[in-house]
Amino acid sequence: MLMDFHNLAAIRNEEITFVIGAFDILHVGHVHFLNEAKKAGNNHKLLVGIIPDEIVRDRKGADRPVNSEQERAEIVNSLKMVDYVFIAPELPVGEVAKSVIEMVKPEYAVASKNDWEKRTEDWQTGGTELILIDKIPERSTTKIVQKIRE
Repeated sequence: MLMDFHNLAAIRNEEITFVIGAFDILHVGHVHFLNEAKKAGNNHKLLVGIIPDEIVRDRKGADRPVNSEQERAEIVNSLKMVDYVFIAPELPVGEVAKSVIEMVKPEYAVASKNDWEKRTEDWQTGGTELILIDKIPERSTTKIVQKIRE
């Protein structure tokens, strides 16, 4: 279900696992990550935040994202393991995560190990258990874009 960021408190009483990412050009690595997040979170409802276009552009370059935030949200929303999707506001990802954790109080927040190692934002989990999972090596939107260009 697509949700507005400002209405996330409505799911506060549900058992939730939270993830956030760009999810541009959906690929097997994304599907693996979301399936693993759902499992790691004891099959609680999976809440997925979509990083907005401007933040993706800042992180990945002027030619990204390939798909708009609305398109990415609709695609991720169509996946069977995903229960809720929202488009994040144009804030640093750590600030968005902190806000979601404060509003929703998810039992779990899941991130990939290699993304977590690169983070500069100060994630505050406030009682939410952080779970780090492995990505499938060599699977990324950046590599897909490079391959298309070659």
